Amino acid sequence: MGSPTSQVELQPAYILHNHAYAESSVLLDVFTRDFGRVSLIAKGAKRPRSSFRGILQAFQPLLISWRGKGQVHTLVHAEIDSSLNTLPAKTMMSAFYLNELVMRLCHQGEAMDTVFSRYGDSILALSNPDVAIEAILRSFEKVLISELGYQLVLHNDAESGEVIQSQNYYRYVPDKGPVQVSSDSVQGLVITGESLLALQSDSYDNPRCLKDIKRLMRFVLTPLLGHKPLRSRELYRALQRN
Repeated sequence: MGSPTSQVELQPAYILHNHAYAESSVLLDVFTRDFGRVSLIAKGAKRPRSSFRGILQAFQPLLISWRGKGQVHTLVHAEIDSSLNTLPAKTMMSAFYLNELVMRLCHQGEAMDTVFSRYGDSILALSNPDVAIEAILRSFEKVLISELGYQLVLHNDAESGEVIQSQNYYRYVPDKGPVQVSSDSVQGLVITGESLLALQSDSYDNPRCLKDIKRLMRFVLTPLLGHKPLRSRELYRALQRN
């Protein structure tokens, strides 16, 4: 016997990515509250009279229903959950970056409700053109890394156990944590104790610390993401050159 047909009703969700499927349909990568990432086919979504037209937009909070079995299900209903202003051009690329992180690091069918909640808060914050973008991104990365099981060590020296001191320099060693810089320490990324403590307390007001934190997050995320470059990062660099 095959796997039973499942049906899910009015699940909070966001569209992460979509592309054309067959003549009139769309294949969706969707991030949901209770089911994590799911793949859905929106049949006939490109037809002029489709009930899906104008609704299946990235970053828009949705309530969706689907049914089916296997890896790809059929979308049967979608409605807007709450209104969201169109993202400003200056924050759009950052929102795409969040989508790419979720697509690359969150497994299909694995609920990550804490990440889902922080994702929604982040998208809402990015709808404000005056938001501190870097702080939003670093906060989301911190939650995502933690929920993936890679808890950052930020308050104690990983070797001595001593409390991190803001005036000291540390090397952040993968799978270990921060170790105070000494003449014989060569591994890891050098970062100030002040920056580690700022990340621990989600304090992103100091530009110098924020720059340090960005370097640390990229250092930690790189082995998780693998060798394939992030498309959103490449697009951002291209826009900066132009």
